[in-house]
Amino acid sequence: MMEFDLYFKPISQKIEKLKKLPDAKDRMIDITFHSASEKVTKLDGFDIVIFGVGEERASENIGTTNAPDEIREKLYSLFKPSPNLKICDLGNLNLGKTIKDTYIALKELILEFRSKNIVPIVIGGSQDLTFPIYEAYRKVENFLNLVIIDSVIDFSTQKNEITSTSYIHKIIQTQNNRIFNISVLGYQNYLVNSKTVEKMRKLLLDTYRLGLLRANLIEIEPILRDAHFLSFDMGAIKQADSPGNATPSPNGFDSVEACQIAEYAGLSDNLSCFGLFEVNPLFDNNKQTTHLAAQIIWHFIEGFYLRMNDLPNTDTDDYKKFIVNIDNVNQNLVFYKSMKTNRWWIEIPVTGTAKKLVSCSYNDYLSASKQEIPDIWWKTFQKLSR
Repeated sequence: MMEFDLYFKPISQKIEKLKKLPDAKDRMIDITFHSASEKVTKLDGFDIVIFGVGEERASENIGTTNAPDEIREKLYSLFKPSPNLKICDLGNLNLGKTIKDTYIALKELILEFRSKNIVPIVIGGSQDLTFPIYEAYRKVENFLNLVIIDSVIDFSTQKNEITSTSYIHKIIQTQNNRIFNISVLGYQNYLVNSKTVEKMRKLLLDTYRLGLLRANLIEIEPILRDAHFLSFDMGAIKQADSPGNATPSPNGFDSVEACQIAEYAGLSDNLSCFGLFEVNPLFDNNKQTTHLAAQIIWHFIEGFYLRMNDLPNTDTDDYKKFIVNIDNVNQNLVFYKSMKTNRWWIEIPVTGTAKKLVSCSYNDYLSASKQEIPDIWWKTFQKLSR
């Protein structure tokens, strides 16, 4: 049994005071807290755990260590997205003497939560925390899909240690890294060296420019549907909506789009960890960023409680099969549509008679109907053929 007192600093009294609101039973504050007065000793019965990791020693965005409690203050004053929330907030992780100690503790916690089928929401802290979370998943997933929301691609090779600007490169360098795909969503071309984008493409890793995604945000949903872990950098949101960052950009996703992305992530039956990073209260304006971060987490939780267990079982009547013949390559493309949610999947050949189903969009089916093989088919086929 894990001793949470050894790992966590309990919830502050400032947060606990929200329980005294007259309609507290209808608000997010009406969940279980690991506090000085009421300690949590086991996690049986919980769907989600929330905890803060105020680690910032590998980042230049100094000030993120204070983000978890600032975000909590806004989150727990919001009204519930669902009446019966089975959520526990464990407090803030006690930081290690060294940053590696923090990484080890975070990795152990993620492994513990995954063993109990509990979804952790990690409130950072800086985005290098993606690495120890990935390290935990490397122990339990053979084909890991990691999705990163960011305005840049953190692929720096200039430093040997893990930092908030190099963790993607460190993940790729890991021996037996178990990565099937990394998708960076919302990068801004003028903030990223073109050589970095080319490196990602050569590694068959996906990058999606901000403008492309904003033009059709629904295309993010299939990417998140196959993801195991979402790492969300609040710097991906434009400065007008999210000023609380040391290096904000005037461009980025807007607040509504950020919340929609979080809801897509919550809806994903595969996604089992959500990390929100790089909120810096020192640069915030009237707590605008922490309030938005709280609403992003709220939308993830709402999506989670709307999940429909829609992982395709093609032998049932819940899915309709569509076959499209592509004449110039003499290839049949097989699609499946869920009759419950109208979501789509495409079948990719592996070896022999083996097939893999990959999430796709209705637009991918339309492309095939026009005799165009969708990008998702080509990209996945290449990965499976390595």
